Amino acid sequence: MELILHTYLSTILVIPVHGNRDLPRGTLNGILKDIELTEDDI
Repeated sequence: MELILHTYLSTILVIPVHGNRDLPRGTLNGILKDIELTEDDI
């Protein structure tokens, strides 16, 4: 697991790390929602 401090939004983001596997789409969308981004933004 990785913790990232997002200073612009004043929040801490937790990103699960599963070796070399891709994040499930729902997990990715949840992370993007937390940091107020969309898939188009990245």
